[in-house]
Amino acid sequence: MLQDRATGHMSASIEIPPVVVRALDVVERGEDAWIYFLDTPGETREVPVDFYLREALSFDPSDAAQAIAFMRDWGVPFDPMHRDLVHGDETLLRRGNGNRFIPIRDEREGVAIDLGWVVSVDWNAEKPPVDELVERRKKIDRLIHIAHPLRRMEEMQRFCRWARDGGSSLGDRGTVRRLNAALTVFAPHIVTEDVQVPSIYNVVAAQIINDIHDGTQILTCQNETCRRKFTKQRGRAEYGAYRSKGVLYCSKTCAKAQAQRELRRRRRTEKGSRDGEA
Repeated sequence: MLQDRATGHMSASIEIPPVVVRALDVVERGEDAWIYFLDTPGETREVPVDFYLREALSFDPSDAAQAIAFMRDWGVPFDPMHRDLVHGDETLLRRGNGNRFIPIRDEREGVAIDLGWVVSVDWNAEKPPVDELVERRKKIDRLIHIAHPLRRMEEMQRFCRWARDGGSSLGDRGTVRRLNAALTVFAPHIVTEDVQVPSIYNVVAAQIINDIHDGTQILTCQNETCRRKFTKQRGRAEYGAYRSKGVLYCSKTCAKAQAQRELRRRRRTEKGSRDGEA
């Protein structure tokens, strides 16, 4: 019998790490926007539980302002070396009057040349000095075309919607393959200088696989104006305390708002009954 529901092939849950949020700057040129890292130490932020059902789905990645705001809060959602992509992934880059697919690493270099960060190199001519090549690679690695994070955030939201809907459809092989690729950062590996640091993209994948592995129930907030999906109620008095059993609302705020709404309704009903008796 063919498997039709997702299961996690793992011996234990993944420990969710904090994410490193590097400062960003945005350069706008005509209709295009480009972002790059600032050379400042990154801030670390703890990722809330069921982030993938809430923050990860609360913005429109096609809106550059919303996408940039998300990245300022949670970091750029990919490994600079693109080691967490399915082998052979390519992205579309506009060149001249037409479109063509080119490898991601080549795209980054093309973008750097277009912006004037680095000069074009004729690799058939004399090879530049090593120092120049090292500095060139550093500049290219800092520069990231806005298409990269937008594409990754759209992919991240596909993971989230797939999981929100129960992960019951394994027919979406592309999403499943990319979700698995995003988890490779958590696999055992030899530590090297260029070790991959999990981004929020990877952390979202880890939260999803943990909930699949643990059989976590996805709940629906009973606040009639919210109805968001969640796994644990937020907003407890104790920092980091969450409830998942016997809860109807995604947060204490939603619970209080619904209680106030129902109280007003009861009062109106009682007032109407008294007026009718009079």
